[in-house]
Parts: sequence; structure tokens; C-alpha cells
Amino acid sequence: MELKSPVSPPVSIAFGAILLLGAFFLGEKQFLLLQEGIHAEGTVTRIEERAMSPAGRQRGRKFYPVISFTDRDNKEITFTSEDGSARPDKFKPGDKFPVIYVKEDPAATAQADAGYELLAVPAVFGVFGLLFLLGGLPKGQREVL
Repeated sequence: MELKSPVSPPVSIAFGAILLLGAFFLGEKQFLLLQEGIHAEGTVTRIEERAMSPAGRQRGRKFYPVISFTDRDNKEITFTSEDGSARPDKFKPGDKFPVIYVKEDPAATAQADAGYELLAVPAVFGVFGLLFLLGGLPKGQREVL
């Protein structure tokens, strides 16, 4: 007995292609940052508290470290990390934090340096994109791959 997909093949192929494009564009930026980025040590200067939902309807709060570092041109750069925590005590002012940035525009490209974890989101997009793409192919074509 063969299971039939609840999604039509053209929809599956289109969705898979969109996910693969997303993986490419997200991954390209992060991969270039990992290859060409400059590493620095930042310091948490303060903690920014935000509501978890944009409208503030949920009761949960997230805490984001505001990090300062000095780039290679001795300019002080400050940014708020995109990596927050629901635990208010996870980040403390004075904590050291690894930072990575692109030399040409450190203020716009600086982010917490999580190493190859930066590629996790593009990898997930890529895997699911490939699964949807292959799932939409006719059975005979999948066997050739």
C-alpha cells in the first residue's frame, strides 16, 4: 500500500523551492560572515527587556544583552543581540561575549558569535526544502536520485 501525500506535487515542489531559496539567502549571509568576519570580545553593558509577542499580549518577557565592543579601527560599537533568553539572570552587565562582524560595516553586521550555530536556521530550511522538493517529484524520478 502506497501512502498518498495530502499536498499536490506542484505545490510540494514550489514550497520546497521557496524553502531552498530561503536557505540559500539566509545561509549565504551567515557563511560569508563566518568566512570573512572579524572576531572580537564584547562586554554586556545592560539588559534590554521586551515582551515576547509584538503586541505585548503574552505575559512572557525576553531579556536581550546589549553588547559593546571595539572594532579594529578603535571605534566603539554597541548593538543588541538577537539571542535573548526568558531567564532574566542569563546575561549580566560585565559578562564577556564573543562577537563577529564584517570590517566594512561593523555597526550593521555585528552579532553574537555562536560559531557554526549561525548556520542552523539555513540548514533546517534546506533540509525541509529538499524533502518537499523530492516529495513532489513523480515516483520514477525519485528512484533515479
